[in-house]
Amino acid sequence: DGSTMLVAGWDRTVRRYERGSTQPSWIGRQHHDNIWSITDLGEQRVLSAGADGLLVAWDLASGASIALPGSPDMVWSLLRSGDGLWIGSQGGLRLQAPGSVDRWIGTATPRRRVVTAPTWSAWITTDGAIEGRRHDGTAFEWAQGMGRFALLATAPQRDHVCALRDDGTIVCIETRDGSIRWESRQLIGDGASEVAGIPMMAMQDDLGLLLVASRLYGCAALHLSDGTLAWTSMIGQQCAAVGSGPDGIILAGGRDGLIARIDRHGTVVARTRSQRSRAASLAVDADGTRVIAGGADGTLRVLDLSSLEQRLAIRISDSALDSMWIDDEGIWTIDRDGVLRCR
Repeated sequence: DGSTMLVAGWDRTVRRYERGSTQPSWIGRQHHDNIWSITDLGEQRVLSAGADGLLVAWDLASGASIALPGSPDMVWSLLRSGDGLWIGSQGGLRLQAPGSVDRWIGTATPRRRVVTAPTWSAWITTDGAIEGRRHDGTAFEWAQGMGRFALLATAPQRDHVCALRDDGTIVCIETRDGSIRWESRQLIGDGASEVAGIPMMAMQDDLGLLLVASRLYGCAALHLSDGTLAWTSMIGQQCAAVGSGPDGIILAGGRDGLIARIDRHGTVVARTRSQRSRAASLAVDADGTRVIAGGADGTLRVLDLSSLEQRLAIRISDSALDSMWIDDEGIWTIDRDGVLRCR
């Protein structure tokens, strides 16, 4: 109506001014770098974007804000049309269809590493405890008094879960009663006891393997039956992530941004370096045709499983997407700040 001006600039703020006033009615701070563009979203909302790749929606009246799907590159310009939101970034021009935002966002969840099964879910809390809940609503807790934990891995049809303890031991636990099936320290090395040496684990149920990303041994596999070592594979500059898919698919991510597909013997059969940063989580969609990679830079990337060609890249967080799983609702992620999203 000509009474309001919005200013977004190099000071990383969005400011609302009323006509005739030299003082802003509110100042919004969400961006971490220069803001290059701002556009009207309708319904008393505006959208800003810039060099940090974030898209931030602002309530015109209050200045309240929420981060929307962004870009892994600098965003130079925004334009809203009947087709959706046009995003002009350093990497190209993209059209985001109307309504294609996170289905659900929560904050400050104590759950950091989550695994799901048909009848239960389990997670590691911020204090290193393993907790869970059966889908009938009853809660359970495993491994009390066994120390702190950092990682979990399971497969949909498995009746046990594997966990990484803070002393570097991998423990396989029965979900029925919490008893230990086996323990393994084969991937720790002499004198090494840091959990940071194993950033990720995943189960390959079809092959009966526990996949482990180890900074000492590369990508490795343990037999799920007894925890013995099946093979190790060096795919690049340190193995940072592992994942699995149907029909024996094994995925791996390197610290240098490499994403690779590995066969049952640990041999690399395809690779790509489309990641701008290391993968922090890996998953395969229900159709078994696409790889979903959660990056350490908060970027979600979709790749073709057969060719590993990148199809889509969206910045959804300021921090690493440490935990990710796919179900009928969509793609669930938990970032390092504890924000849970479903897309």
